[in-house]
Amino acid sequence: RRQRQMCIRDRNDGAWISTATADAYTFNATDATHISADKINDTAAVVAYTGNGDDGHLVSVSIDDVTITVGPMLEYDLTATENAVIRLNYTTNKAGTTGMVAYADGDSDGVVKNWLQDSTGMNTTVSLEFANGDTVSSIALAKYNDTAAVAVYKDAASDGLIVVLNYEGV
Repeated sequence: RRQRQMCIRDRNDGAWISTATADAYTFNATDATHISADKINDTAAVVAYTGNGDDGHLVSVSIDDVTITVGPMLEYDLTATENAVIRLNYTTNKAGTTGMVAYADGDSDGVVKNWLQDSTGMNTTVSLEFANGDTVSSIALAKYNDTAAVAVYKDAASDGLIVVLNYEGV
């Protein structure tokens, strides 16, 4: 844990931002890059990041007023950079929270995987290359509805591209 207190105030309208927790929590102590996060519910979030050896990781974190704790963790690919994660919360015959993680694989292809977090932990099963042979970077995801997301990314020619990704279940 690292102690951090911060408050930023806008001089024009008096609005402010401050840290809500007393401490910053270390969720990966060795190597965390290409970090993305999304809200799961009022007390939890999902974080996607590239860890040691360029492995792709998903981790659930629980948050209360002053404490952050790490929940289930999943290594979802052996090579994953440019991570983007979202929660969709669409389930079929399973209770839990669902979402997508998009990333660049070892060949710099754009890949998306569905994820499910339930009482047994986190897992992924469905994988799709949405940009095969097209060196991707700067990936971002946005929830479109409960069963689809919009992925935007930059290709090798520096063009900005957009694709709709449908969730088919885990």
